[in-house]
Amino acid sequence: MFELEVEREGLAYHPGDCTLLVRGDRIDSRPYSFSSHPDEPTLKFLVRRIVGLPLDQSFSQWLGSLGPGDEVGVGTPFGWFRPGTSDHEVWFATGTGISPFLACLRAHKPRRPVAFHIGVRGPDDAILRSWLEDRAPIHWAYSRPGSGGPRPRRVTDQAREVPMGDKNRYFLCGNQRMIRDVTEILKQGGVDPQQIHEELFSP
Repeated sequence: MFELEVEREGLAYHPGDCTLLVRGDRIDSRPYSFSSHPDEPTLKFLVRRIVGLPLDQSFSQWLGSLGPGDEVGVGTPFGWFRPGTSDHEVWFATGTGISPFLACLRAHKPRRPVAFHIGVRGPDDAILRSWLEDRAPIHWAYSRPGSGGPRPRRVTDQAREVPMGDKNRYFLCGNQRMIRDVTEILKQGGVDPQQIHEELFSP
């Protein structure tokens, strides 16, 4: 994974919003969540590079090939996913699904979640680990920790251990399977569906 930084040019958006990044020829585009907060002077987007495809067939590969001075189009922000607006939130993310939560934590005065559960393959994929652990109660779940590491664990395993109170709101961003399974666990634990907010996120 890598983070793409783009000139902002006055663009207004909210933490949790998405936008289209557009290839210079305007033929290809893909939606990404902002990983930067509106307090910041530039726009940031967390990207997972999809390897094994030719450059002209992989949007993430093309983004990874850009350098200073290259151009990428940025569309109109959109979305209704709004984490970071209360003091009683539990966050769940897999992979680049941490983007909207990064945006929240990068505010000048961020609100810390009650807990932030992040699922990645292993410690090498734990992007911004120290930075995150300084700003929120992080719970890493490594699905492929490697030999000698902790036992494999997924975000869904941790979901059974989270506080399930009437005050809490639950924000889920990541792959469809995680969102479906964690949502079901929360509902079985007595959480009202109106307290659960979902954002499907592709690599």
